[in-house]
Amino acid sequence: MTNPTQTPSSSASTDKEPNTWLGFSLRDIVDIAIFAALAFVGMCLGGPLHAIKIFGIQTLLTGPFITFFSMFALIKIRKPGTVVLLSLISTIILIPMHPTAFIYSVIAAVFAEIIALGIFRTYENRAARLTSSILRSVLQLPVQIVYTLLVVGNLNKALVGSTLAISIVLIVGVLLFIGSALLAEKVAAELRKSGRMR
Repeated sequence: MTNPTQTPSSSASTDKEPNTWLGFSLRDIVDIAIFAALAFVGMCLGGPLHAIKIFGIQTLLTGPFITFFSMFALIKIRKPGTVVLLSLISTIILIPMHPTAFIYSVIAAVFAEIIALGIFRTYENRAARLTSSILRSVLQLPVQIVYTLLVVGNLNKALVGSTLAISIVLIVGVLLFIGSALLAEKVAAELRKSGRMR
């Protein structure tokens, strides 16, 4: 008995990893979880500095780690929802202690992906990866402002610090986020060159 001829389409389908959840394979989810754990560890390193009462300082301290690992995850996985899933996993442990941080994080990630994919359509585009990973941290600040206005009713407790101090924090923050995304690209390129990353 002769074996049936395998068509190119059936061969290609067998090479693909089975999707397990919202288009992510089990390997994708494990990779994202690892990046999220590393991002969380990085955020914890800046924990003692959170006592500084200036608006945006927490995002300045945690954003570079989230941006770096969001970019790293997008380079490796390149699927819609990657940044949202990473943000969700990396901050879910904060819910009992600081639930608003979880809310800011996930909402910012959702809008970052909507904007990046709305403009560039796919994460195969480098600009889409940069946009999504950088906006993930940048948008956390306006999300915090809107949330505070809606829930608290005023910004007196949120906008702490002088105008100059807040401006410096925001400018330095954006520069750090951009630098973190570019650094992630460089690290990923070196790992691929050495064969340590597929």
